[in-house]
Parts: sequence; C-alpha cells; structure tokens
Amino acid sequence: MKKVVHIIVVFTIAMSMLAACNNTLEEAEENKITLKVLFRSEESFFQQYGGYYSAANSNVDFEVIETDHLSEYDEENDGMHVLNYDEKIKKLIEDEKPDIMILDEIIFKQFIEENRLYSLDELMVKDNFDIDNIEDSVLESLRYLGDGMLYGLAPHFISQALFYNKDLFDEKDVQYPTDFMTWEEVFDVAKLFSTEHEKGAGLLPYSNMSISELIMMMGNVNELYIVDEDSLEVTMNTEPWTEIFETVIKAYQSGAVYTKDQVDDDEHEQSTHSIEGDFAKGNIAMTIGDYWMVDDLKRADYNPEVERFNWDIVTAPVDAEQRKSGGSIHIYDIFSINSQTEHIDAAWDFIQYVNGNEQAQIMAKANSSNLLSRKTNSFIESSDVNLDAFYKVSAGPTLSYDFNKFPGMFLITFDEIFEQEVQLAYEGEKTIEEALQSIQERGQEALDQEKRNENQ
Repeated sequence: MKKVVHIIVVFTIAMSMLAACNNTLEEAEENKITLKVLFRSEESFFQQYGGYYSAANSNVDFEVIETDHLSEYDEENDGMHVLNYDEKIKKLIEDEKPDIMILDEIIFKQFIEENRLYSLDELMVKDNFDIDNIEDSVLESLRYLGDGMLYGLAPHFISQALFYNKDLFDEKDVQYPTDFMTWEEVFDVAKLFSTEHEKGAGLLPYSNMSISELIMMMGNVNELYIVDEDSLEVTMNTEPWTEIFETVIKAYQSGAVYTKDQVDDDEHEQSTHSIEGDFAKGNIAMTIGDYWMVDDLKRADYNPEVERFNWDIVTAPVDAEQRKSGGSIHIYDIFSINSQTEHIDAAWDFIQYVNGNEQAQIMAKANSSNLLSRKTNSFIESSDVNLDAFYKVSAGPTLSYDFNKFPGMFLITFDEIFEQEVQLAYEGEKTIEEALQSIQERGQEALDQEKRNENQ
C-alpha cells in the first residue's frame, strides 16, 4: 500500500511539474515578439547583427524585409541609375510596416524630414545608454542629419584620411602635413613635389578620382547644389563654384596632382600597377585613402618587390569654413525605429545591443575594413599608425536631392556636359568662366528639354 501511495505522489508531482513547464512554455510563446527589420538581405542581417542577438534573446524573432531587390537598374539607358528607388522603398514600408529600419545617410535624412523615425534621445536617457563612448565625430554627423536630435545609431562607419610618404617629405625638406588642412593647402604642398620630370608626384586623388569628380565632391562639402529643386534651374555659374573650379583645375594644370591619363600611359603592367599602388611603391608624396589602405600598406612592407618607406596619416582635406567638418565620414547601416511601430522598447533593446560594447568586441575581431563607432573597442590604441586621423572629422553637410523631381535622364546628360566642359577648361580650350557659363546654359537646355519630353 505504501508503494502505491508513493507512486501516486511521485506521479502527481511529475504531472504538476509537467503542467508548470507547459505553462512556462506557453507564457514564453505568448511573450515572444517578432521584430520586422528593413535591411539589404536576410543572410547579411543575421551574419552581421541578428544572429548574435538571437542567441542571447530567445524571446525575439526577426523577420527581415529585404531591400536588395529594389535596386533595379535602368538597363534601357545607362544601366547604372536605380529606377524609382524612393517610391519603391516607401511603398515597401507602407505594406510591410517594419519596426526597425537600417538606412544609409540619404534615406535616413529624408525619413527624418518626413517624420518616419522615432527619436532615440529620451530612450537613451531612460536606460542610461552609454553614449559617451561613441565617437564624437559619428554622433555629430548623426545629429547633424537630425537637426540636433538623434534618430539613429550606427555601429561602424567609413572615413578617409590623407596618407603621406615621410621619406619623400624629408628628402625635399618639406614640413609634414597636419590635421585639418584645406584642399587649397594640400594642393600647395603637392606643388612642392612637382617638377618638369615628376608630374603628379605630389598628390594622388582618392580612388582614381577624375578632375570633374573632385570638383563635384568639393562642391558637395561646401553645400553647393547643381540645380535648385524648387525652381528646376541650374545653379552652376556662381562665385563659389568658380572658386572651386579655379582651385582644382589650376592644381591639376600645375602637375601637382596625379591624373587618370598618367595611369593609362604608365608602362607598368596592369596586374602590378594601380593608382593606389603608386603610393605603395613610394612614388607619390600624398594620397587620399580609406581605412583598408592601412592594411594594404602594411602588406606591402612584406612584398620583396616593393621598397619599404616610412608613412603616416592625418585628417582628409576639409572645408576652410568648417575645418572639423570635411565630409570624410560616411555612415551607413544606421539603425532607426519606425515612428509607427508598436514595439518601441523591443526595437530599442536590439539597437542598444548592436551599438553596445559586446557587439563592438565581436566586430573588432572580424578584421572589418570599417571603423568602429565605439571608442572603448576601437583599435586606435593597439595600432602603430595614427588611426585617430580617421575619427577627428565629422561628416558635415550632406546634400540630399529628391531625384524624383529631375525629369527623364537629365542627371545622366548633365554628367556628360559637366565632364566635357571641365576637360576643356583643364586643357585650356576654354576659360573657367566660359566653361561654367556653358555648363549653366547647356545644363538648363537639357533640363528644359527633359521637362518638355515628359509633358508630351
């Protein structure tokens, strides 16, 4: 009889425990949340961000709304420009209603202006989020995009710096470059390395940049638009644009800057020569490069065919009016919360994790070509190179065009006109004033023609 009672008691306890476990599982399922995330691809999301968080938070599932398929290129024309991207991504958001949106700078700024994003400032204060250990330049850039408020956080970023060959500077007894130099100052230094037999030995533009591309980039840093979006009038023939044209074209004409033509005419075989490679071979005094160039130069030290030389880096050239805001920082994968979500706290918890210390430590071990936003886990202190130069300059002004306002293929036509006229000015076939006047007139004619074509 005692055995029977004992069995009954044990069975009763076991059933009670099983019922409790079932209740716990049911409660866990009831408390489980599915966060919808707008991102390029599901695979990339889980590899970079979601996988680590999911392992530690079993109560959260992710549904990734992919955006890669939105990048449908215009094959009928140039095959390069994305068709109606703004319209398509907004339609996708309206249909899928994501809780979290991971955006680039342009879409991020646009969505802030359209009140699509939730401010993170109060959430950070409430949870005492460690914002002090996020790089100032990154926060300044994000706050600039949000008119002083913070609508998103980014765990990493891309930045440029000015690399220089210390040995060449020593040979010519020229003072080393310093942080926060303007483009004009860098061009002046580059001219000191240009002789009749050493054209272009002073400065190598970023990523084989053409003359017209450099002019356009400097115009962007100075917040100069090519077209007034409201009036649809070309705005190139102005004093600020004239100053930039004169600065860049005269620098190229002086032989201080390495040009694409010099790359094309180089006698080195393509397999062993690139525009970046000439700096690595010790032939160029200065160049503009991303963080990945640090690794390239370190690897070159072990190449027996390349003579080793001493080099260092300072901040990329900046605008004279905003010396600590040169546009050399580019932020992508900005984690933001949809202002219409019902899961603000859960979305914020995930964004905290991605931008926190634990995730930064994981990314630091991944040998990424990107720079980390977290000061405590960035690799500045452990490096023998002045990596601080990548962190000192904030992004500053970011021009944001509503490309849907530009009719037809105007932008493609304008690029061609711009390239042609810049080349004529560089070759001395036209004065800078004549080239700008022609860009203004031909650009306006192209814009008006595209408007007429759309109205037919």
